[in-house]
Amino acid sequence: MTTDDIISPVQGKIAFVGETKGQTQFLIKNQTYTLSELLGQEVDITNNYACVLFYLSPANYHRFHAPVTASFQYQKALGKYSYPVNDMGLKYTEKLYAKNYRHVYCMNEQSYFIAIGAMNINSITTHLTQVPTKQCIGEEIGFFLLVHRYYYY
Repeated sequence: MTTDDIISPVQGKIAFVGETKGQTQFLIKNQTYTLSELLGQEVDITNNYACVLFYLSPANYHRFHAPVTASFQYQKALGKYSYPVNDMGLKYTEKLYAKNYRHVYCMNEQSYFIAIGAMNINSITTHLTQVPTKQCIGEEIGFFLLVHRYYYY
């Protein structure tokens, strides 16, 4: 592999592919977002960012890997709860991806990887305990845990 290679970070279905092209907002699954909303911080919108959204069904492998060889500068957790990411959840929850529990990873200063939780997958475990750190393409960054809740009456 070369330094220009990119791999899929997860096993899943591509739900969206697009670029920001300096736009302040962009459309994902019929909802508008800003990068600042998804990342939880202000970003330079004059930069062009590519965006790929993967949907992981319950049957998919729920571990995620470095899509490129990168120096991971920082990571942070945002949100507390996760709504369903299916069509019904998207229909009734405004700005779903900016509300759900998620981990944001900054790679190479201006590249980002966001792991977004979903209903019953509201636990994200990361292997990056110290940052900055270099991760090689394909190395596991973390995983989603399916959380079963039991209610007793």
